[in-house]
Amino acid sequence: MSSVIVWDIETVPDLKGFAAANGHDGKNDEEIRAAMGDKFPKPIYHSIICIGALEHVPPQLNRGDSRKAKDMRVYRH
Repeated sequence: MSSVIVWDIETVPDLKGFAAANGHDGKNDEEIRAAMGDKFPKPIYHSIICIGALEHVPPQLNRGDSRKAKDMRVYRH
């Protein structure tokens, strides 16, 4: 039995990075977006705007917070 942590990140296109790497310096955002096309950009051309996590701890392991934990594998912050 173990706990599960799920991670998720949200990104937006990095227009300035794409422009610099592909010779589109000086163009406006609309022109850069048109050059990127409609497909999902490569990960290198993304900026992370949010990182989220969700943890599930089974009741058998959830025995208190980090100050009172009887099971030292479980920590609460």
